[in-house]
Amino acid sequence: MKVYPTASSTISSDSRSCGGLCFESTVKNRANAVGAEDANYARLYSSPGILGYAGAYQAEIELSFASNLAANTWSYVRIQGDSDLFEALLGGSLGNLIGGILGSVLLGRQEIRVQALNSAGTAVLSRRSTEGFNTDRVRLVMDKNGHYYLAIRPSQAYNRIRIRNFSVAGVGLGAEYTLDVYHAFYFGTEDRCTDRPTFTSFDGSGATLDLLTLNQQSAGLYKAIDEPTTTYSEISLGVVGLNGQVEQMVFFNTPIAPGNDILVSMSKDASLVDLSLLNHVELVAYAEDVEIKALELSSLLDLDLLGLFSSGQVFQFPISSETLSIDRIGIRVSSLLAVGVLEGKLLVNSVTVAPSPPTIDPVWEEDSFVVCEGNTVTITPQALAGRVLHWYHDREGADYIGEAASYAIPDDLVPGEYDYFVRTALESCAAESLPSSFTVKVIARTLPDDFEVESSEELPRDEHGNYRYKEGPDPVVLTPVADAAVGDGYFEWYFDTDMQDTIYHGSVRDEVVYEVGADGVLRISGLPYSEEANPLRYYLNWNPADGCASRQPKQVDLVAQLRILPITLRGFTAGKFGAEQVRLTWQLAANANIERVKVMRAGLDMCFVELASLTAEAHSPGEFLDQKPLAGSNYYRLELQSEAGEVVFVSALQLVEVAFAEEAAFRVFPNHFENRLHLAYTKKERVEAEVLLYSGRGSLLRRERVAFAGSQREFSMEGLHGLPTGNYVLQIATKETAVSLHLVKK
Repeated sequence: MKVYPTASSTISSDSRSCGGLCFESTVKNRANAVGAEDANYARLYSSPGILGYAGAYQAEIELSFASNLAANTWSYVRIQGDSDLFEALLGGSLGNLIGGILGSVLLGRQEIRVQALNSAGTAVLSRRSTEGFNTDRVRLVMDKNGHYYLAIRPSQAYNRIRIRNFSVAGVGLGAEYTLDVYHAFYFGTEDRCTDRPTFTSFDGSGATLDLLTLNQQSAGLYKAIDEPTTTYSEISLGVVGLNGQVEQMVFFNTPIAPGNDILVSMSKDASLVDLSLLNHVELVAYAEDVEIKALELSSLLDLDLLGLFSSGQVFQFPISSETLSIDRIGIRVSSLLAVGVLEGKLLVNSVTVAPSPPTIDPVWEEDSFVVCEGNTVTITPQALAGRVLHWYHDREGADYIGEAASYAIPDDLVPGEYDYFVRTALESCAAESLPSSFTVKVIARTLPDDFEVESSEELPRDEHGNYRYKEGPDPVVLTPVADAAVGDGYFEWYFDTDMQDTIYHGSVRDEVVYEVGADGVLRISGLPYSEEANPLRYYLNWNPADGCASRQPKQVDLVAQLRILPITLRGFTAGKFGAEQVRLTWQLAANANIERVKVMRAGLDMCFVELASLTAEAHSPGEFLDQKPLAGSNYYRLELQSEAGEVVFVSALQLVEVAFAEEAAFRVFPNHFENRLHLAYTKKERVEAEVLLYSGRGSLLRRERVAFAGSQREFSMEGLHGLPTGNYVLQIATKETAVSLHLVKK
């Protein structure tokens, strides 16, 4: 917010001729210099008079603020006058040299004096244009519209500003010089969303070339801070000679606090071919008029961005301070080379302020986050308080994901590399930081189809691929073989599908001895020859070096080959009948001496129960309809009995999957949990369940056994606050069914 003077007064005003016997004050339209900005102005006239100084006159105006301004407060007076004089004054230390070369417009012809006074009328600052407006207390600057301002910063409190227009006697006799004063102001409380440059000027030192060209360039300085980025100021590298410097300075009305970047958008013209010249271009930051940082442009361009800049695209060069507030910056060109070596122009397209990018600290390989297929990872960048994070799929900020303090990478990404970008912004403000980027590498999981199991004993297989073994002293040898494409890793055998009960070398289970070689070959000695252990089920998985193993192992079944081989079954099938029933059909051999056929069924636990005992009919097909199959996997087999009641043949297994459309037996809440999970049983009958909590990578974290009966219908799994944020799977297994639910840890 700008604060303007509330009053103006004429301090000294001579009379000037307005034609014939007409005379008027040398301060004209004084009231126009008070109040808000508009196109009106007060005009101050001066003249050295004629020979002997007869008829000389000058003018001085005072602008008063309603209250005192604290020491070191910048205030600004918009003025307009001789353009050559102003362009020279705009050049700071180069002004005298430029003015001298122009010759016809010497700095000593017209004098402008600015003073700041306190409430007692004492001058606390005074500076003349003949001394140069090039100090840290008085400067001539230009705004985004190309208007000139006297900028002053007294070291003591003040409430008034005086401007005097004076013509040096004996120079340009009879000439008249004008100085227009539009208004003055200082900046009050500012909106935090509107931090942007307000003024610009330039300065330099040492020997320079083509100073007239430099003078012409100064008229376009404001294009570096105007609104459109298609306009620009030009910094010609050719104007800098041996040991010379030229610097365009950009001023901020409110110092830019740490945690923010000043972004200088720059490009090059076609004549700038040698990008090594960027070693002679610096971004310079100032705090309280002291240089605190200088960065070579070449140090801010990596190889990729160097290509963009080389092609003529606009690139944003950032500069910031971690500890001090920056009140101005400079784009400085220096030369330590021979005269005439530097060629081409830098174009300053815009200067903006944005929050500093968020900090991302990947702790994984190559600054990337590596996850297995189906897993997720949550990225939580570090950002200052009061900042929000905007997430994108692209560097340019066109493919917007959303606003969030953290981002969970989707768990359905196919294997590959994915780039993400995140920018910070002040809450409710439009300006965004430069992007911070990171890469997520999704590694493919191995699948059961990526490896096979071979038997060195060439065990026969049934129609389901199960190995059939015979009773005897010889061990069963199972040799796993992985595809070459799966890379490095190792095999591991398990007794269970959850891969928690590992088969180790030397394991003994029910008098069966297991030997596991380094190559994953499994030797099983002492296998039982009984129907109760039929089939024997084992599980195999390939653990790749990258850790992305399959979540489901390969199932390997061993089926006992019964000794009564002459009795055969000509056919046995099982399939769904209707929506929720299973139909079994079979045909006995014509010479089968069978009395009865027992129909047996088992679930995933492979515990077989008898469904029916039917009279055998050798010459006609047999049939049975299971009207109440299990939900999920149903394994069926036939047991053939002789007249003596002895089981003489057991069929191969038939698997039928049945899914019921009924109300879920279990409800789990909340889906997004923190410290605990609640499990509710919705049925009336008694049931015993095993509740297992898995990580997103398939590791078993918790196992609980729960009985639901009577008033006991709910169960809580406590103490989950220590688990990391991410995806989890809760599995509820009963004797009849197994249900898996996807959950998210907040």
